[in-house]
Amino acid sequence: MCVVKNDYGQRKNDRMLPCLSSYSTKIGYLQREFKLALDTLKEIPDDLIHTIPVRLESCTVPAQFEDLQWVNLFETNGFDRLLQTIHYGLVQRGEPVPIPLES
Repeated sequence: MCVVKNDYGQRKNDRMLPCLSSYSTKIGYLQREFKLALDTLKEIPDDLIHTIPVRLESCTVPAQFEDLQWVNLFETNGFDRLLQTIHYGLVQRGEPVPIPLES
């Protein structure tokens, strides 16, 4: 699980990116991490982006994440879609948006 915090480490501004694969959805300790993401999500207003499940490969999305919109990182536009979602979440909260690096 990847947790993205702001520069101040404030928990209320965390973003959780549970990374899903055919392997990760079967591991016990990851199930606890998934539960943490969902418990934290209950404290966040419904209209704010907080938890973004990221599928690393074609796999079944666990039932607890079915109602959330997820990103398929293995698809051609998956990474761009993830960045757009994180960008939108930053804008939603009025947080500074990093300037993209030149490639």
